[in-house]
Amino acid sequence: MITSCDALAETLESIQYFISRLRIYTETSHSMPAVDEIVVKLMVELISTLVVVTEKLKKRRRRESFLTTMLLYSTRCSQIGE
Repeated sequence: MITSCDALAETLESIQYFISRLRIYTETSHSMPAVDEIVVKLMVELISTLVVVTEKLKKRRRRESFLTTMLLYSTRCSQIGE
């Protein structure tokens, strides 16, 4: 079974591979404005994607934290009532 952590790890590895390839590509293409423009656009897209993913992970973490807190509170209340 693939967990969300596995999926995140695979995504980060793919990003790392992409950035490595991009670095090699930019080092071998000397002073080509069209290539530079494409590289900048790719980097902007990559950063934008990372921002969206980061925000989603933060929301998920807050939601899970809230649910855990509510579960603990509910358990304590039921134990007090016994």
